[in-house]
Amino acid sequence: MRGTVHVVSTPDYGLFAKAIEVAPAGWVKPEADELARAVAASLRTFCAEPRTREEVLDWLEREHGVTSDGTNGVWYALRLHGRIGHSPEASLWRAPIHGPTFVAVEHEELDADEARTGLVGRYLAAFGPATRAEIAGWSGLKVRDFADLLQGLVRLRDDRGRELFDLPRAPRPPADTPAPVRFLPKFDNVLLDRERVLPEAYRKAVVRKNADVQPTFTVDGLVAGTWKLEQRGVVPEPFAPLPRIARREVEEEAARLSAWLS
Repeated sequence: MRGTVHVVSTPDYGLFAKAIEVAPAGWVKPEADELARAVAASLRTFCAEPRTREEVLDWLEREHGVTSDGTNGVWYALRLHGRIGHSPEASLWRAPIHGPTFVAVEHEELDADEARTGLVGRYLAAFGPATRAEIAGWSGLKVRDFADLLQGLVRLRDDRGRELFDLPRAPRPPADTPAPVRFLPKFDNVLLDRERVLPEAYRKAVVRKNADVQPTFTVDGLVAGTWKLEQRGVVPEPFAPLPRIARREVEEEAARLSAWLS
């Protein structure tokens, strides 16, 4: 839901884009968002073939008399409302890609409420139960954008009395169910809900400058350290000494991940 590179299916692209277009990112000024909405249809025609960012911005100035200084978020808004994504040639997972090109992505047009309902459902399927604030923090939507779409969901209370929402048939294991050791990659979405998973004492060690989120591993459902990949395999770096049983579980999981990565 942020301005970084993601890989999604074409149907998901249409759903996600429609769901979040009601909530421009904080760096998109209202006038830039309004402009992008107004030119979206003609932009899609212009981007029927791959275009560079510079070509798109030149077109915007030539056809609509608008110059972007890079501070108003117009490029992000254009990509969102025009449904412009990386072309196949610029979608290779390598860096740097010089002069990436962008093209209009074919997608199904969805009703806005249908799209936001689907987006909330996707989040809860992965991370529920969750509060309204947690849904908003992950999606970028305001609570008001989806509050009336929560009917039919299961409502719960956590140990702090906060209202939680979950899907009707989602698994909800008992609180004393053991949580196995898990290794998470950089920028894993579960760490967006840091309060529940990432102890405050370790936050600065995991979320570093420029929001650089480190790869981590969990013990009993909480982040207990970071890890790195070396020639000899996955190397866990716990924040504090681990109990013997937990240390063995971490070592075993690290060995499985090393084998999978090799």
